[in-house]
Amino acid sequence: MNLKEEICGKAKNELNRLYWTKPFHANGGLDLGWFCREHALHTLQLLAIFNQKGYAVEGQVYVQMPNGTAFSTLNTGSSHVWVYAEGIGPVDLSINTEHFGGAILNYMWGKPDPVIPFLYTKDKKDYIKWVAELKDGVGMAYLEEKRLSPTVDQTIKNPASLVFIPPDGGILKTIAPNVFEAITIHLFKVIKSEAKPIMPHRSDWASAMRAIAGWNKDAHEKLLSLVKK
Repeated sequence: MNLKEEICGKAKNELNRLYWTKPFHANGGLDLGWFCREHALHTLQLLAIFNQKGYAVEGQVYVQMPNGTAFSTLNTGSSHVWVYAEGIGPVDLSINTEHFGGAILNYMWGKPDPVIPFLYTKDKKDYIKWVAELKDGVGMAYLEEKRLSPTVDQTIKNPASLVFIPPDGGILKTIAPNVFEAITIHLFKVIKSEAKPIMPHRSDWASAMRAIAGWNKDAHEKLLSLVKK
């Protein structure tokens, strides 16, 4: 099995369509509309189902577009979250550059696709220097600042260990308590050709998530058993 093809080729578009929004400002900083924590949660769980070890990390991201537009989370009050997979490197299915001058990146799976100038570092000085020296054209850089602590089991039992859940419960209340687990199981079924993508056949993400949760009422127990097999 080619895990990259299975996840990026079959599950990624469905995941993106469930979560992506236009960029917006929140909590004093720029939110790219990528819903990176949600993408990281589902990516981490999918990798675990296929016995690929990984962990969530938080840091900064910089993307420069062909038209000269550049966006960075550094010093904006925001941060970025992705998965670091052992033996692969950074795995980020949340990337969306369409609102900044066109789609130049499909995903991050160890390195950019397509290949562009790229840096992955834990050294802030190297990150700032690389960004400052990047000339015309496209480029992307990640600054890993810290490894996040939740295990895969913890993200299933308590999604708030990785995803921000508002005090009113957010989609855990408005959609279903098992919505995150249900989405991961749905993506797994799409990969295994046991289910068809629901997006963009549904008019909005909320109705799509409700349908997915309804089809996968046993998702919590099933997901726990899959990652522990």
